[in-house]
Order: sequence, then structure tokens, then C-alpha cells
Amino acid sequence: IWTNSRYKNISRKIRQFLYKALYSIYKIGEYWTNIPMYEQHVRCTHCNADKESIEHILIDCLNNTNFLVWSLAN
Repeated sequence: IWTNSRYKNISRKIRQFLYKALYSIYKIGEYWTNIPMYEQHVRCTHCNADKESIEHILIDCLNNTNFLVWSLAN
């Protein structure tokens, strides 16, 4: 994925998102596990899933925004 994202026909913002998603730079899910008083951030705030992740946010989460984004992407 990262090799293909270097093509100039993919916008800079999309390339940045892919890079951050692939290297777990976003502060979601597991990031909060060992930070005192922030453990509740591990769970998804929309559907209360056990562990939030990029995959969960983009594909698995059942919130309405997710459906809107995918319908606009089509």
C-alpha cells in the first residue's frame, strides 16, 4: 500500500492519512491502554466496541457517519 501511495495522482492528504494509518500514528485504541485515567478511550465512543482501530472506524463501526463517508466515496 505504501509503495503505491507515493504516486503523484494520490493527493498529499490521502498519502499522509495512509502513512499515519499504516504506522499507527493516530492516538486511538491501544494508545490509551497504559495511560492512567484515559483507559476509557480504548473503546469506541460510538458503538462501545472493545478496541477502537482505524479498521474499526472505517469498516466495522455502525455509526451513521461511517455510512455517509462510504456512500460519498462510491
